[in-house]
Amino acid sequence: MLELSQNFLNENGGLLASLRRKSYSYLSQIIKTNRALKWQTLNLSKLDRTITHAHPHLDEYFADLLIRSALPERKMMVDFMEIAIQSEKDDSTCKAYFPNGIVTGIGADVSGGANALKLYDEHQIHGGRLEDSCSELVAKDLFKRTPWSISRILREVNELDANGGAHTQHISSIIKAGHNVRFLHKKSANYYQDIQGWLSPTWKKTLMDVSITAVIYCLEKKINLSEYTPQNKNWLQSTLNHYQKNTPFKTDVNFKNTIDRLRNTYFNQKVVFKQAKLPVSKRSDQLLVLGKVCHALFQCWGEEIAKIIMLHFWEIIYQTQAVFNDVTDELNRLKTPNDFIIYSQYGTIEKQLFNFSNINAVSSKRITIPTNFHHNLWVLEVESTPRLIMGNRPLINFLNKNNNGFGIIFFNDTFNCTKAVFKGTSFPHNKWRKFV
Repeated sequence: MLELSQNFLNENGGLLASLRRKSYSYLSQIIKTNRALKWQTLNLSKLDRTITHAHPHLDEYFADLLIRSALPERKMMVDFMEIAIQSEKDDSTCKAYFPNGIVTGIGADVSGGANALKLYDEHQIHGGRLEDSCSELVAKDLFKRTPWSISRILREVNELDANGGAHTQHISSIIKAGHNVRFLHKKSANYYQDIQGWLSPTWKKTLMDVSITAVIYCLEKKINLSEYTPQNKNWLQSTLNHYQKNTPFKTDVNFKNTIDRLRNTYFNQKVVFKQAKLPVSKRSDQLLVLGKVCHALFQCWGEEIAKIIMLHFWEIIYQTQAVFNDVTDELNRLKTPNDFIIYSQYGTIEKQLFNFSNINAVSSKRITIPTNFHHNLWVLEVESTPRLIMGNRPLINFLNKNNNGFGIIFFNDTFNCTKAVFKGTSFPHNKWRKFV
């Protein structure tokens, strides 16, 4: 087990920073033992930070973890930043921070007119990829040979980033929702004095660093994560019980129903372990699903830290499920065959119906289109508020249940200034590609 002494906590500025440093030091030890590191010409005197895009994905988190583990100890804890590029050729943020930063997952096609100290971005200017993920670029640049435990996680990151297919309980899926979840940082008897906010980039990175390191630790120690055991079940249940006891949401009207839903969904891990396979090497397990990560956290960091990390994951999952339930209830109260518009705390949701003679719904594993289906396309347009977390999920579920999944969803997030388009389950993929 990786232990944190009180002196280590004091020297590194508290729990979060100590967990990150211990993670980097442990992976650094694996890299040195395997004599895997290439000689680097990077000007370390200029390095002040690592940078990625806002709301990073698994491959950016893993790439950054590898970079820091390969750096000398004095540079492991440089700043970590998330940024959004606002100007293609003249972005003041890029010009200020790129020259002293290692940049991952952003900057190859648009860099704001700045040059990074080091750039790892798999995307190409005219589309396509240089590699399956930016983590692969980092590994090829830093290592003569990638240590097998790190290589196993790299394979998972590459396959999921290039092909999709991460299980809904994979921590890469959970952290995507976590970017939009507000945590209660201070609870007061007066509501207006409560302090809520998004987790900082460094805080979210700590959750991912500690979790990935725990899985690598188990691989190194030959601890089997693929077999679902009573101990695995007990540890997962204990973390949800801990969350249920300590969450500020336990007074919510629908709290019990939501928690019961989580228990039904997440405690059936035998099915998850069987289903969660990598999309290319189909017989290989996805190791970063929550049940396995929980097991690894207990093995690597011990019960106390495992419960702290899992508390964050359960908070993300709870809020996402609560929003799913609320939006689903609002939609279910409508007479779905008609066009409608909803005004709620989650934003404006509008539905219109179209009939295109050249676009028909197609059957899939999940949905079989009946012979008498009218092929009327439902188009949902959403102007969301920050309260709407992973809003595509309840809306796709709505399409599946009410129009055999034949529809398109337009998301306009006026708070984050982003737009997204999602297709229903039975919208034909070839038409979807042309449409996008």
